[in-house]
Amino acid sequence: MAVIPQKRQPSGIGGWLILFAIGLVLTPVRVLAKMILVFGEIDRQRWAALTTPGSPDYAAHWKPLLLCEFGSDVVLLICPLVLIYLFLSRRRLLVPAAIVYMVVSLGVAIADLTAVQLVVGAQAAADRNWVRPVALEFVSACVWIPYLLKARRVKATFLN
Repeated sequence: MAVIPQKRQPSGIGGWLILFAIGLVLTPVRVLAKMILVFGEIDRQRWAALTTPGSPDYAAHWKPLLLCEFGSDVVLLICPLVLIYLFLSRRRLLVPAAIVYMVVSLGVAIADLTAVQLVVGAQAAADRNWVRPVALEFVSACVWIPYLLKARRVKATFLN
């Protein structure tokens, strides 16, 4: 009688899950770099120029836009740190939390693009490459959400 080798169930952090982990670790770095780039240029003078009525650079929407941008960036910076904890502790909660994060991140990118278009105009937003973050979030969600939902390795790894 011939022994048929059993197919081993993939489990543990390996395969495509390594790429997901790399992206997860790089996400807070990317968000922090974006925050430094955007908010590093805004000192008290620039803030006053953008938010003071009568100033040549004034637009009524700058102040709420910048405050919402900062708040959403803080959330998008903290959430991946929680996801990293869930990933390393192999918690079952990682999958739904990561999916919610990706959907929210895409929603924030779309809202940000829409708000910027309202303030600076559609052409200026396109010229400054504001569409790129939406495309990146969309592609990321299209790749990783199905993977997290269907991959046998993910189901076998995140059990706690």
